[in-house]
Amino acid sequence: MRPEQYSTSRLVQLFAKERILTLDKIVEALGTPPRITVFRKLAQLGGRASYSHRGQYQTLDRIAEYDDNGLWSFRGIHFSRQGTLLQTIIYLVEHSRQGCFASELQAQLQVRVHNALAHLYGAKLLGREQHGGEYLYVSPTGGMDQLNKRQEVIQQAHKRGSP
Repeated sequence: MRPEQYSTSRLVQLFAKERILTLDKIVEALGTPPRITVFRKLAQLGGRASYSHRGQYQTLDRIAEYDDNGLWSFRGIHFSRQGTLLQTIIYLVEHSRQGCFASELQAQLQVRVHNALAHLYGAKLLGREQHGGEYLYVSPTGGMDQLNKRQEVIQQAHKRGSP
């Protein structure tokens, strides 16, 4: 068996110190391997690309401190246990009891979601219903239940006089 050419030990130490790294720093820490090797090494270590900043930042899953929704932010850079922004939106909508308004998703994810939602709706990966001036995004399979639950919450709020 041939010896390992690009050791990850320096990279692991750098992640432990910095918590997030750019691909340039990762390449440098590994000793400038081919691009495919960088991604192979990251996969071996449980690497995760940011869903913000065009995926320019990486972390390790064992370093990230994910919340109950699988989200973690560090220095204004956002990561999701689900991976990409699209995968994260699908997960959040699918696991929501009452669907998600675009504004709720944007506040939770701390990035612009309009284009991603339009893409997911167009690909029929999410359903949507208009409420007032905003769309409520729902699961394509459980969307009616989500919609009914959201309508119940809205009706209860109106009875209490809440907006």
